[in-house]
Amino acid sequence: MSAPRQPHEPAPEDSLEPARSELPRSDSDGQASSHPEDSTTTVKSDASATAPRRFQWTSYRVALVGVLLVCAFTRFWGISHDLPFSYYPDEAHFVKRSVAFGSGDLNPHWFHKPAFFMYVLFFEYGLLFCYQYATGVIRSVDEFALRFLSDPTPFYLLGRITSALFGLGCAYLAYRIGRFLRGPWTGVAAAATLTAVFAHNVSSMEVKADLACSFFTLLAFWFLMRVAREGRWKYVVLAGAAAGVGMATKYYSIFLFVPMLFAVFLNALAAPPGVGGFALWKRALSRYAMFVAMTVLFFVFFFLCSPFNYLDPLWYDLNMRPMLRNRFEMLGPAKPVVKVFHLFFGGEFSRGSLGITSLLVAVGAAVFSTVAVLGVKIRRLGWGGRAWGLAIPVGFAVLAAALSLVAPHFREHFVGFFKTLMHTHSMGLPLAAAALAGCAFLAVRARGEDLLVLMAMIGFTLIACFYLHQVAEPRHLNPAYPLFAVAVALLFTEALPALASRARIAKRDGTGLRIGLVACFVLVLAPGLYGVVDWNRIQAREDTRTVAVRWFESNIESGADVLVDKECIKLWADEETVQRLIELLDAEIERSKARQSKNYEGGVEPFLVHKGQLYVLQKTIARDRRERGLATYGLRILDHPWWAPQERADGNYLTDLDRDIGDPLAERTPKTLDEYRAEGVDYIVTESGRYRQILNEDWRRNWPSWDRFYSELLELEPVMEFPADPGYRAGPTVRIYKL
Repeated sequence: MSAPRQPHEPAPEDSLEPARSELPRSDSDGQASSHPEDSTTTVKSDASATAPRRFQWTSYRVALVGVLLVCAFTRFWGISHDLPFSYYPDEAHFVKRSVAFGSGDLNPHWFHKPAFFMYVLFFEYGLLFCYQYATGVIRSVDEFALRFLSDPTPFYLLGRITSALFGLGCAYLAYRIGRFLRGPWTGVAAAATLTAVFAHNVSSMEVKADLACSFFTLLAFWFLMRVAREGRWKYVVLAGAAAGVGMATKYYSIFLFVPMLFAVFLNALAAPPGVGGFALWKRALSRYAMFVAMTVLFFVFFFLCSPFNYLDPLWYDLNMRPMLRNRFEMLGPAKPVVKVFHLFFGGEFSRGSLGITSLLVAVGAAVFSTVAVLGVKIRRLGWGGRAWGLAIPVGFAVLAAALSLVAPHFREHFVGFFKTLMHTHSMGLPLAAAALAGCAFLAVRARGEDLLVLMAMIGFTLIACFYLHQVAEPRHLNPAYPLFAVAVALLFTEALPALASRARIAKRDGTGLRIGLVACFVLVLAPGLYGVVDWNRIQAREDTRTVAVRWFESNIESGADVLVDKECIKLWADEETVQRLIELLDAEIERSKARQSKNYEGGVEPFLVHKGQLYVLQKTIARDRRERGLATYGLRILDHPWWAPQERADGNYLTDLDRDIGDPLAERTPKTLDEYRAEGVDYIVTESGRYRQILNEDWRRNWPSWDRFYSELLELEPVMEFPADPGYRAGPTVRIYKL
């Protein structure tokens, strides 16, 4: 087998039909024999080797800076949308919980997402507090909290800027990976492709953990590529640590176990010709030890960066355990594997979990070393070739088919994954088609590092489709977009030039061919870039709900009783409303004492304690607004329990799941309009995202009370309507009804 090609060197003319799979080469002690990726000459004198390297503005560096500037512009343009409001509930989750850490309790008490991103936000808010305290803007922690409630603009803006910076970091890492695989222009093309991905741009302007997780996941993958090529322990440690931080940011990073194992396998296959016999087995086992070390580091850094996932049983008992029970019951013989999850994710050191884990590690060592040794011998015989690459997609198809048979939800999620990938709010059809063509090229060329990229995408696809409780949304694919972007870049910088050369359409390095490829690349990116720019243009204008708030406060008398659909317009509650919420909270605390007496000190859930602190501050704000003559209203929030499959006859939404996802004090079952009139409700405010659900027959059948409520409401004439205008501003149609 030939030595690995330098990333900057042009691919050979027959790169689409390699005689053998190109795999990384390293020496027996794990040090790489290949030269550094940034070198520009094959042989250097001693003097040039020791001379300091000077930065030079080359053409690809100018192009990279240009791409990153465009990426930054699209990520920051419109980043202040909707402020001081936020109409995306997930943003409020992260911001409020991060601010709540200021009470001294660092346990988030909510584990749908791990806590590391919230800790990052808490650190930033701490710096903001120090700045405002030092400049005399605030004088106490309570005053800081009041400023957050009265105007959360700087808190949301800091969070969005953080997401945008992580998004920009993802673009740079996509460049580094592309450069590692082929050369600097491939890296530039990968960064440009990611800039044009609509979903990645949207996520950059939201206070969410998606892009932070994607950054650490991509960083871990970058180190895994170095592990595959060089087999150095430094990169093993860095890869395991970065993967663990990614897991502590969002659970997406669990798919990294697939490329982690494959990276050390690739390095095991790269044994030098002189290594054989017992030394070959020893070398294979040492690579397996690298995988074990990365696994341990993964969980160590997961714990260090989100410790309450282990210290608070709520995460595993309420979130992870039920999901595992449901998923692995489908797989029958795989049920014992659940005990491994109990050990690593639940911290349960039982005899069964330790025994099963030890057995799997031992069997894994035997299987890995045997396959690795056989693989080395097959390579030395000159066998393999395209089989290395073709075996992976075939195995992917077989595994997907098997999972579709035993896990009914998987089939729907698998088809939905690729539909989502091609949606205009994701990559869009042109980019997605180019990405899948690039993946096919990776399989056909069958170089070791190409296959590592392919295995990462396959691992993410399978685990996402199996793990998610719903069909993937565009934001769920954020960790995969940079890898798909690399596949697109390789398609245009290596696959298509090789095809053109073989077909004698043009010389591989001809100017005409390069111009044509650049033109085609721009055409493929154009729909995505247009969507990004158009979305930013619209988001930079006031949302219809913000316009509705301003009209409401100017035209509706202060003190009116208002029923508002949750996540519709944001109004200020009056003192009477807050007092009513405090009374409801007191009753809920009593129920909590009876239910949670063994789990929490005093039996009171911390969520309820934080809620009480929030209401005290809200009452202060309501009093201050009344004294200044500003509008406040008697608010009642109507919150549809979207997570439940259908309406419950008893109207009770106080299970552990209900309390974990939603506010237990919100109204979950609507009454008739006559009942609301009798209770003194003056106005009802709703929006099209809610009331148009009655157009869905299945929804009407599953939610009869909600169907009746919206059907009655739509028979009335609204006193004011703010229609949606998709081509001009963001937001749904907002309707205000007077009873």
